[in-house]
Amino acid sequence: MLTAQHLRGDLRTGADVIVVGEALVDIVVSPRGTAEHPGGSPTNVAYGLGRLGVSTALLTSIGGDHYAAVIQDHLRSAGVGLLPGSRRPGATATATAVLAPDGSAHYDFDIRWDLPGTAPATLPKVLHTGSIATFLAPGAAAVREAPRAVTRTLPGHL
Repeated sequence: MLTAQHLRGDLRTGADVIVVGEALVDIVVSPRGTAEHPGGSPTNVAYGLGRLGVSTALLTSIGGDHYAAVIQDHLRSAGVGLLPGSRRPGATATATAVLAPDGSAHYDFDIRWDLPGTAPATLPKVLHTGSIATFLAPGAAAVREAPRAVTRTLPGHL
């Protein structure tokens, strides 16, 4: 379950929107080289809201590696706070696309999704959850238990 600490948002910014879901690094390997980009649908939503000036924080699960720092810097550049409980030991999730010379692709996902939790006490104005966040165990159970009293949004394809 999401904690009161999570749902209060970044206390320094007073986030009105909390986005819950995966943060990862997209790795694209092609015959021309390798490119890496911060990503994950919820991370992209939080980043976009931040760029639009909406007070936003992200609750996610990132490791203690270089990729975590890349994601955190990316979010910070848009004014998005990373909520307490988002860091954990280990590697940050990745999504790798290997492009063949003919343009076909092979995908490999290394995603771990978990959130610590206790009962929430304070709610944001809007809670947006990513699609993987609502289905991938063990973190999905915590997301599904998010308070019903808050305006919740889901990606349009669900």
